[in-house]
Amino acid sequence: MSSTKRARSTRLAQAVLGGLAWATLAGLQASAQTPAATILTVEMENVVQYQENFANPPKNGSSTNMEAPITSPATFFPITFIADIVAVNGKKSKGTTVARGYWVGLSPNPSGSQAIADVTRFLTLDTVLEILQADGTSLGTLVLAGVAAGPGTVGAPKSGLMGNFVVTGGTGAYVGVRGQAATSIQTGRATSTFENPINRRTFPGGIWKLVIQLIPLNTPEILSTTSGPAIVHSADFSPVTTGNPARRGEILTLFASGLGPTRPGVDAGQPFTASPSQIVSSPVNVLVNGEAGEVLYSGGSPNTVDNYQVNFRVPGDVAFGLASVQISAAWVVGAEVKIPVQ
Repeated sequence: MSSTKRARSTRLAQAVLGGLAWATLAGLQASAQTPAATILTVEMENVVQYQENFANPPKNGSSTNMEAPITSPATFFPITFIADIVAVNGKKSKGTTVARGYWVGLSPNPSGSQAIADVTRFLTLDTVLEILQADGTSLGTLVLAGVAAGPGTVGAPKSGLMGNFVVTGGTGAYVGVRGQAATSIQTGRATSTFENPINRRTFPGGIWKLVIQLIPLNTPEILSTTSGPAIVHSADFSPVTTGNPARRGEILTLFASGLGPTRPGVDAGQPFTASPSQIVSSPVNVLVNGEAGEVLYSGGSPNTVDNYQVNFRVPGDVAFGLASVQISAAWVVGAEVKIPVQ
């Protein structure tokens, strides 16, 4: 968006948000509908399990060879996993996962040094996932704690087959989240901590897929007014109404809350600036009748707190009549609203 267009858009947005023509800031509110459950499927590659080698601790990380694993880890044995995040919900991503495990070998029918227990769980696992967009833009972290192996979490997504994890929190786009998670696929190469992890992507590794059910602190929501959803025609910022419907292929502007941090950023509770523009850090998607509309711009509305402006193009093949519109940020989806399309 050019500086001239951005300035004009800012003035029009302030008119909408400030109370001119059809809406007042006091009248803007997020939809009260219950949003759909948010499920993140995080795919990882180059998964390596580093088993603690106590024989010579100063040697840790020094070997340029592919080291052999410790064949029979004893109970009360520490393990560290490192993996590359490569996709979230099928969208190419980046990031790193680090998990610290402690082998406990719980089993109702133990053998050797396994621990007698009512459940089957091999190790405790504390996990941090730092998620980036494909271009390296930081989204935030998710922190999980739980136990690995054995059946999946009760009530977790059906694709989560193994492990029992709680989402204890997050940062950035995921600040304040809670939830639960399980593993759907996990393979990996075990090695000694003597092996230099600089070669993790060179030597063979495994894959890991986590299915995470999130309860976010805030969900992205399209704001509403006494006249309906806060969605306007970008050409003149007139509201989309039955008498002034959206058109196929048209660029619309919507106003939303809960899209999370921006770049270069402002402190929590402080208004967004007009210069520099505050661009939403997370991937933002707008669905029209379930079909992705092209998002042209998403940023904080200047001089407001937690109000965002998103410009998007209506898909060219959307059906005429009332169309559902939903917005998502960092794959967290908000409730739908309806607008007329003709």
